[in-house]
Amino acid sequence: MCEEEMDFVELLSETIMYKIEFKNKKEIENFCNELKITLLDYHDPDFIYSSSESESSEDDVEPETIEVAIDNDGFMEIVL
Repeated sequence: MCEEEMDFVELLSETIMYKIEFKNKKEIENFCNELKITLLDYHDPDFIYSSSESESSEDDVEPETIEVAIDNDGFMEIVL
């Protein structure tokens, strides 16, 4: 990264810090993810973004329960 790009990043960081208010860590993470996608799209419009991480937080996800039945031989079967 050249010095001009570093100056731009520094200016952008200060603008974000002083002009945008975040209520919690989740809002900061969402903003960063959206900013990352926008910058990637600006830099390379043909770039296809796919995240290996889930976009939702662990707090938003409820665990799924799977019911199983076990027969006499010890085999398990998913109960629908």
